[in-house]
Amino acid sequence: MIYKYYGCTGLTSVNIPNSVTSIGNDAFSGTDLTSIDIPDSVTSIGEDAFNSCRGLTSVNIGNSVKSIGNKAFSGCRGLTSIDIPGSVTSIGGNAFFGCSSLTSITLPDCDMSCNEFCNGDYFNPSSPIQTIKIHANVKRLRDLSVFHRNLSVLDFMGNIPETNGIFSDSSIENLR
Repeated sequence: MIYKYYGCTGLTSVNIPNSVTSIGNDAFSGTDLTSIDIPDSVTSIGEDAFNSCRGLTSVNIGNSVKSIGNKAFSGCRGLTSIDIPGSVTSIGGNAFFGCSSLTSITLPDCDMSCNEFCNGDYFNPSSPIQTIKIHANVKRLRDLSVFHRNLSVLDFMGNIPETNGIFSDSSIENLR
């Protein structure tokens, strides 16, 4: 488990070895990381793990991560897009809150995570998110109102799932 770099403001890059299975709470919080590759060996990202890494612009989450903790990427102002792998089954509250440059998200390839994700407190109400990519296996979506302010593209990578009227009062211009 990695947990010891909290507040190391001079830390701009790190190589996480394949022997690491967990990134602990506050592990890299407040550092100056600009990008991070989380290897497939990691199964969990702890609370506040990358909180306030304002220069973080690129995150590659490995395909074995199952949980993303509360506020894990909160305050990562430079982050512009995030692909959440299908292995993720749990995303903590405010996981991406304060990511003021985040404009594109790829949601996990499973119904449960997508519903939890779309109904949770993961982003600011004024989130700049413009594009959401939704995997083919997602069967149902609930409320996307948290994204309505700026959301213009929903990219369905398969059939359009059951939506139950979630597009009413939205600014969506393009369904693909």
